[in-house]
Amino acid sequence: MLKRDNGSNLNQQAVDAVLARYLVMPLNSPPHYPPYNGGMECAVREMKTPLAEKILAGGPPSESQVQAWAEVLAHELNHRSRGCLDGHIACRVFQDAKPALQAYTLRKRREIFDGINELTPGPYPGLGGSHATPSRNRPTVGRWKLGYKQTE
Repeated sequence: MLKRDNGSNLNQQAVDAVLARYLVMPLNSPPHYPPYNGGMECAVREMKTPLAEKILAGGPPSESQVQAWAEVLAHELNHRSRGCLDGHIACRVFQDAKPALQAYTLRKRREIFDGINELTPGPYPGLGGSHATPSRNRPTVGRWKLGYKQTE
């Protein structure tokens, strides 16, 4: 699963095709409901605020300079202890989880992916579930499942 907001940069056919290729199901946030995206918005703020301050303090930098600053900042953020991780750092938690994730082979991920598709309600014949009226997020899921871009 990949939680994403309803921004046009993420809700497009090219992104949906990449997610489908890697058996990742997109989950769009409900519109006008900021608490759903709270963690993502906080992470963006953690990255943008120090970069903006550095850029404003030093004048207009080159693109490569901004990229270098962003890479250093991302490294620092990944090595900061987090309360939501019981005081651990994200990098260590991710590295320690790798062996457990190897149990999810491509075949196992495909089984899970197909199982979720079978349970997904929606007005998409042949894609499993009921034929109920779609919610705000259903057009995106349907578009992703069918592999084409609809207009809303």
